[in-house]
Amino acid sequence: MFFSLGIDCITNQESTFVEKREKWFEWLPAAADPRFGRLCGNASGAYLMADEIGGKGRTFNFYGANLIRKYGSDWQTKWRESAYARLKSWGFNTIANWSLQDVIDNAQMPFTACAHINADFRRIEGGGGYWGKMMDVYDPAFADAVEAAVAPVAKRYASNRYLLGYFVDNELSWDSIDWATLASPPDQPCRVVLIKQLTDKYATIDALNKAWGTSAKNWHDLRMPATLNASSRADLGAYVYAFSRRYFETVKAAIRKHDKNHLYLGCRFMANAPRSAVRACADVADVVSYNIYERRIDCSRFSGENDMGRPIIIGEFHFGAMDRGMFHPGLVDAGSQHGRAESFIDYVRSAADCPAVVGCHWFQYVDEPITGRYFDGENYNIGFVDVTDTPYPELVGAARKVSAEIYTRR
Repeated sequence: MFFSLGIDCITNQESTFVEKREKWFEWLPAAADPRFGRLCGNASGAYLMADEIGGKGRTFNFYGANLIRKYGSDWQTKWRESAYARLKSWGFNTIANWSLQDVIDNAQMPFTACAHINADFRRIEGGGGYWGKMMDVYDPAFADAVEAAVAPVAKRYASNRYLLGYFVDNELSWDSIDWATLASPPDQPCRVVLIKQLTDKYATIDALNKAWGTSAKNWHDLRMPATLNASSRADLGAYVYAFSRRYFETVKAAIRKHDKNHLYLGCRFMANAPRSAVRACADVADVVSYNIYERRIDCSRFSGENDMGRPIIIGEFHFGAMDRGMFHPGLVDAGSQHGRAESFIDYVRSAADCPAVVGCHWFQYVDEPITGRYFDGENYNIGFVDVTDTPYPELVGAARKVSAEIYTRR
């Protein structure tokens, strides 16, 4: 048995905007500075907390600057080796998602690889979501986009004996598929598919209205009912399943084309993912993955009638506090560093005690920049280490304690 206890984002590359914020900082190097200039950058595409600068501008990596001060000219190698030693000392056995490529490539311990489908093809126009609109898997360009995303990653790691498997995408807007499809224009590929499914079943809009309790004037006018009845819930659930299965089958085919031996670890659902989408994932992927930001794992979510017949891995969880100088505790406030430690122990125990769960990965290795990561402004106290590369002793002690229990608890 292997229970994957890991940390996400083992990286030294996270930057914060300094554009139009120069007065916030008592020190900023020039881009030409021979020692620290390499940590200056320019970023674009930020979609939260950067409206004043148009979502783009100059950045700086303060964590990297502290690593240069700590380790000297060979800071990246020394930091990487320190991270490996820390993980093992703290009881972790997995380098988890979004870790630096150099960290993965030189790893002598299990790791996960990841890919993201970001090519230029249609999203569901009527939808939304925190990370953006859901991709339209019925767009003819979708399969090529999947191949373009997956192939480079699978080719790179297929022969690596430490690879556990592949996560593809993260926290997609699965909960928007049904209503977003019905809110989209008539030529939206997924809407065309849904309307065909409904016309094949009901033939006329009057028949559908009678079954759904709606009053659409025609098929183009059909939108998501304010309240679902048994018929509409079943029809839309079937559509979400078919949509989701197409996504997972396309991704798995791309992985298997280049790597027949490692696991497809799913898509990292948020906790509110619709059951139809989760069912489709379980029917195709090797593992179903969730990011669950709660106090502990509720095993009933994965047992009894909720048992999907696939192992579950938790891709993200964390606890934060504001007692050591940070301004935001993250998604689950533990109140203090002691609270973070106790919460970590309780969460990992709850995961280890749940038969379906085969691992949980902490998000993330280092605290986010106190002035916010550049692309969305997150500034959480969620690291095992702070910006000076100093570990939080309470959290380290908790990890050592609970990691030693896992295999006796199973």
